[in-house]
Amino acid sequence: PLFDEQYYLRYIDEIFKRLGLTEAQWKESPGIAEPTELTPETI
Repeated sequence: PLFDEQYYLRYIDEIFKRLGLTEAQWKESPGIAEPTELTPETI
């Protein structure tokens, strides 16, 4: 298959931790904008 879901899911948690994309890291980081702030007008 072109996309192996099981392979992806095996590593996704580790990848998110490395990139700082876990929910706990989001909540403690004040520098990340809320999704409502990321409208096309802000670009």
